[in-house]
Amino acid sequence: MRVLLLEDDPLLAETLVNSFKRRGDGVDHASNVEEALAAIAVQNYDALILDIRLPDGSGAEVLSKARKQGHSTPIILITGFPANEDAAQLFDLGCDDYLRKPFDLSELHARLRAILRRKEGREGTMLKLADLTVDPVSMSAWVASDEVSLTPREYSLLEIFMRSRGAMLSMAQLFEHLYSFDDAPEDVNAVQLHIARLRKKIKNSEAKIVNRRGFGYQFLASE
Repeated sequence: MRVLLLEDDPLLAETLVNSFKRRGDGVDHASNVEEALAAIAVQNYDALILDIRLPDGSGAEVLSKARKQGHSTPIILITGFPANEDAAQLFDLGCDDYLRKPFDLSELHARLRAILRRKEGREGTMLKLADLTVDPVSMSAWVASDEVSLTPREYSLLEIFMRSRGAMLSMAQLFEHLYSFDDAPEDVNAVQLHIARLRKKIKNSEAKIVNRRGFGYQFLASE
């Protein structure tokens, strides 16, 4: 998953960035509205986490811009507004959810997962293809009843495939989901390496990563 974080507090931003990276997600950090608008102009994100009060404006400007451009990207606003602030005003801006500071990291990730499930129109939390099951809550995977040991990056790659199963994913699309601007690997073959390792770990599954030369990869159930 590729996330844009808009937060001007350097300590909070570092904490949030690290929490997403530990999950194997790519995260870009913008410290002001100008940087955030520039980022969404060139990159499609899976989620936006936006602080409202910023030195050069408001995260609401980024939210409004994204919605006017037709983006249905899940957006969570981070607010320091007092508890008696009318929450309806935040939803009227077009956000999917909001959190008041201070908040637990686990709550942020749980709310984001819930939004993603609603966006997909699915019931429950499990992602399934043939005998392969992925639990986004615990970031775990099983082939039949056998749990698969995955690194955070391998898990993130598998979740991308599971959420896009059957679709053709180019190397560029996979790269954009896995890495941010700041942590892009020097080795251009890094994604292929993760794919190769993931293939080995799920080799006993009926779900297969299929390479369509010149097009990209598909995640399919073997016939």
